[in-house]
Amino acid sequence: MRLFLSLVATILLASCAQTEKNMTYIGGEVIHPIDSVVTISKDGNLVEHIPINADHTFSAYIDIEEEGIYAFHHVPEWQLVYLKPNDSLVFRVNTKAFDESLTFGGSSAVENNFLINMFLLNEKNDNLILKYYKVKPSDFSFKTDSIRQMRLKSLKDLDHDYDFSEYFNRIAEKSIAFEFYDMRERYAFLIHKYFHKRKDDFESDYFNYRNSIDFNDEDLLNHFGYLRFLDNYLKNKSIEDCDEKDSDCFKLNSFKNVQKRLALADSIFTNDIIRNRFYERFVKEEILFSKNEEQLNGTKDLIKNCKLSSDIKKDLLASARIQEKFLEDRFMGDQKLLNSSLDTISLSSLMKDKPVAISSWSFHSPAYRNYQAKRVKTLQKKYPEIKFIGLNFDTERAELWQERLESFNFNTDQEYKLLLKANAENRDIRLIKNHINRMFLINRNGHITKSNIPFSSNKIESNLLELVNQ
Repeated sequence: MRLFLSLVATILLASCAQTEKNMTYIGGEVIHPIDSVVTISKDGNLVEHIPINADHTFSAYIDIEEEGIYAFHHVPEWQLVYLKPNDSLVFRVNTKAFDESLTFGGSSAVENNFLINMFLLNEKNDNLILKYYKVKPSDFSFKTDSIRQMRLKSLKDLDHDYDFSEYFNRIAEKSIAFEFYDMRERYAFLIHKYFHKRKDDFESDYFNYRNSIDFNDEDLLNHFGYLRFLDNYLKNKSIEDCDEKDSDCFKLNSFKNVQKRLALADSIFTNDIIRNRFYERFVKEEILFSKNEEQLNGTKDLIKNCKLSSDIKKDLLASARIQEKFLEDRFMGDQKLLNSSLDTISLSSLMKDKPVAISSWSFHSPAYRNYQAKRVKTLQKKYPEIKFIGLNFDTERAELWQERLESFNFNTDQEYKLLLKANAENRDIRLIKNHINRMFLINRNGHITKSNIPFSSNKIESNLLELVNQ
């Protein structure tokens, strides 16, 4: 904390020089850093990489052209921040409790502390929804409206004391509104999916707010609460007219449901950034949820005819070709890999009557591999019956992968490389990012039992236990 206060003092001393430079000062401290940098981005576009020093601090002057909502990243975590030209902002964060520990100092500290507090309150809404799901929709509407009024009063009181800009007030009011809308959608989703017989309890005015929604709001292109609302709205709409007997219609990770959300996204989004973000994500999910070649071929046809750029289409089709290698039930024993000595081996030579758990990674995101390695080390102790290996998906030359293994200090006895053709357009990370930071499970007979399990999944251990018992 003393170091943080010192950093706040530093930005006050730097303010004169900052004005002359017409630049924005960003500084701070990362406790228990995972990566060597923090990054600032806007609407998915990189603004600045800022290296973290040996004492875990970072600082830089960056060119902020306009007041807006930006994203602060420290892999694998990220959070929204409010920045403006000639601004001064200091962060302090502990990666062991990223969102809960994030505090701000500097000229925009009040605005940013308000946004993070709203985010944390929003995160608690899950518990509120589970607490109130048994009440009637009209009673839940009353509860959420009360919460909305409390949030608006808090904003009004702070604005009175600190005189926020017109832009920030607009963004903050929209943030509060979309928290309110999102709670309504999540409650309705819970009823539609798990208590389908209660769907007629919704009165005609429950969803009135949908009539005033801007589904293409350029103010909120990078706003977590807005994007989460859009996502939950699409989820809700995708199951509202499901037949109770059609279980696949209700499953969000089913090929059928993703196709439905894809059609909905296509119909309501006109802003290219928002539409492409959801469209590309849903197509990627279609690829990952494809269980057989027939579904995968259907996805390929969809990609060829969809409203995406030719470059994105090429990447998605390349991703589909990778998925062909990892369809569930596919025999993987004869899959060729490179070991750390660059010798070609088959996967079956590693198995030795053991099932295999593969962790896929790329050296474009080494921090994720470090995160994986820590978790895998714990899992290895719990499940010694399983052979755990790391599998690199990069398409660059194998010698570069070999060099990176040494520089990252990885255990070379557990690291292998998938043989993929080089991407002539040099979009390697886009080509393979759909398939990295995931786990693939292969039984003793060499067949895939589970494919594309995210490392963030809470079902990894139950899937590993199932693999052991096969």
